[in-house]
Amino acid sequence: MSDKLLEIQNLSAEYKTDDTRVYAASGVNLSLGYGETLGLVGETGAGKTTTALSIKGLLPDKVGKITAGNIVLDGIDVTKASEADMRLLRGSTVSMIFQDPMSSLNPVIPVGKQIQEALELHNAEGQSAAELDAQVDSLLEMVGIPSRRKKEYPHQFSGDWSP
Repeated sequence: MSDKLLEIQNLSAEYKTDDTRVYAASGVNLSLGYGETLGLVGETGAGKTTTALSIKGLLPDKVGKITAGNIVLDGIDVTKASEADMRLLRGSTVSMIFQDPMSSLNPVIPVGKQIQEALELHNAEGQSAAELDAQVDSLLEMVGIPSRRKKEYPHQFSGDWSP
């Protein structure tokens, strides 16, 4: 097994419509070891989202396409992986938080319930409701949010609050 969680070599991706072709990422190289953190920073249009969507195998159908390079995520070449294999990686090995907060959280569902739904979908095989609830508490506490806030709605996380 490699010591790298993520290895991208010479990634190029484009978006093609009937009218135009946009080269959204060109020659991207990066690696990320287990336990490391990586932030993608750049100007609008620099290819950050395209790179992230490529890693997750979520470029838009019929429009977005990886044209060169390879991406190995946790030992799996995502450029050749089946959709079933990618579904197993998404949410458990790799996740994405989009910039637009209005598209990240459902405003009418409490935050804890949304976290629980993600856990159920990606890695909750055989877990009881109580175990899932405890895992939600643990995840919130891990990022500095008191677990009592899991019943709050996304808009209630805006502004000042006390831990």
